Amino acid sequence: ADGPPSEPRFHRRSRAQDGRPIPLVNPAQDNEEPFVVVIRVNTHCSLACLYCGFSRDVRRSRTAIDPQTLLRFARSLLDYQQSTGRSVLVSLLGGGPFQWWAWETVSLQLAQLGLKVSATTNGLALEDPRSAKQVIQRFDEITFSIDG
Repeated sequence: ADGPPSEPRFHRRSRAQDGRPIPLVNPAQDNEEPFVVVIRVNTHCSLACLYCGFSRDVRRSRTAIDPQTLLRFARSLLDYQQSTGRSVLVSLLGGGPFQWWAWETVSLQLAQLGLKVSATTNGLALEDPRSAKQVIQRFDEITFSIDG
């Protein structure tokens, strides 16, 4: 990787309105924004939002990801982060990610690996002071879904 920086690469078919090719983003040069990976950790939810396929009122099988599967994938994301210099944000969602039985352990392990951790939640689980404290300590970002 020594030597002059590589020439920019371009989309083959994408062109600006003036006809110039549009350059591809080089992740190694784009260290400002994290690479976001969204992982649905379960399909359980305590709410009954009319628009949502994960509503508690929707009749469907409810599943959850195996924590070890997620952590194996996280190690690949760590390799990406280390090889590119671009931070990785692992965003947990569901259903309700805080209804997943392994969220506490997995979020701690993701943070210990050096990955950023995020979740999208309806916020109900954070009424529990213990859960709220753990989220504050371990999560880099929380998105609250209030459209239900």
